[in-house]
Amino acid sequence: MSYLAKGARNIPSDITYTITQNNPLALTSMDGRELGSQVFEYKVDNTVYDDEVAKFKSVKVDNGINYQFYDAGKDADSLIVWFHGNGEGDYRQSGNNIAQVLANRGTVAWATDEAQSIFGKSHVMAFQAPDTWYYANKDNLLEKAYNEIQEVVSQKGVNPKKIYVSGCSAGGYMTTRMLIKYPNYFKAAMINCPALDVASKRGGETPTDEELESLLKSSTAIWLVQGENDGTVNTDDCAARIFDTLIGTQEIKTTRVDQELDSGFTTYETPDNKYKLTLYDTTDTDRSKAKLKFGEDFDQDGVKTQVEFSNHWSWIYTLRNNPKAANGDHIWNWAVNYKQPSQEENKPTPTPEPKPTQQPEQKPTNNQTPTQKPETKQPTKASNTKTTTKKAVKTGDTTIVLPYVLLVIIGLAGMLVFKKRHN
Repeated sequence: MSYLAKGARNIPSDITYTITQNNPLALTSMDGRELGSQVFEYKVDNTVYDDEVAKFKSVKVDNGINYQFYDAGKDADSLIVWFHGNGEGDYRQSGNNIAQVLANRGTVAWATDEAQSIFGKSHVMAFQAPDTWYYANKDNLLEKAYNEIQEVVSQKGVNPKKIYVSGCSAGGYMTTRMLIKYPNYFKAAMINCPALDVASKRGGETPTDEELESLLKSSTAIWLVQGENDGTVNTDDCAARIFDTLIGTQEIKTTRVDQELDSGFTTYETPDNKYKLTLYDTTDTDRSKAKLKFGEDFDQDGVKTQVEFSNHWSWIYTLRNNPKAANGDHIWNWAVNYKQPSQEENKPTPTPEPKPTQQPEQKPTNNQTPTQKPETKQPTKASNTKTTTKKAVKTGDTTIVLPYVLLVIIGLAGMLVFKKRHN
């Protein structure tokens, strides 16, 4: 793969390797006899084979969206859909359908033994945007993706209640758009650094407040992941914005996790286990300087060392099943284990009729202060995982009753005095 800075694309490259022997090699037989020296000619076919990539099959769709498919076998009844970031989209209509597999682990991670063990054998669809996911509405990509997913679901006998979706950056934007368009289609969504704030500048449409609020009517559980200070797409305007919209005035459970090599993180979640936000620590509060920390074993000696990557690459943590909730579930496990509340639990609690002496309870308006994004506290060295529960920010709905009660009491007292004087 080569990266085009101007086009912001990872593209397949034809690379020819040439091996040149500068000096003759002294040859020795197995029994120790010297065979002289010789200069050899070398041929390289430039073929690179990777076991993980080989699990996938390229599927090209006329007038549709190409994708890579992992067939988990006849017993598999679930499906994971992956939407890549902007760098893996097709370039100049080449139809390469491979960048989303080779550029990072966004595709192959879902077919690993660990993922397949957790999801219980799951097919994987990894789409490649014909250009960019920001054209989701403009190029009818939402409907095309849905139709192709439906075709796989039908052909492979996938349980409609076991369809999962994940995406990063521009793919996080696409994932969000899919949830808005098809609110009850996916069981769970794992959204990484969704590029909402830049969408309108790149040919898309940044979701409106009303569109994000519509997700509250969806049955899909959502876990959002992003770096605390993302320099590519602003965390407050992306993952945190979605989470703030979803939580309303609910109590938020906060879990702090420190890690030896990977960045520490804080997970915020609702009591019903449906919505979660994990924010990873960055090395600096300055978005232009901040980095994320990762444990990597580049030399494959079995020992990981700490390295620093872009503050935008938070999807790496999700692809390693690293984000963790208060109950100990990691993000993949949560997606599988999440159970939707029963219809009885979903019924709203009846609101009692207000007494004549009270002002009817008022609903918060768009002008009222929304629930604030939870502030990530710096960890203490002594702690590894710490969970606390905080009540949601008060909206002021209950503060209006007391003045009216006092007015009623004063009024009654005045009437008694007036009556006594006239008697």
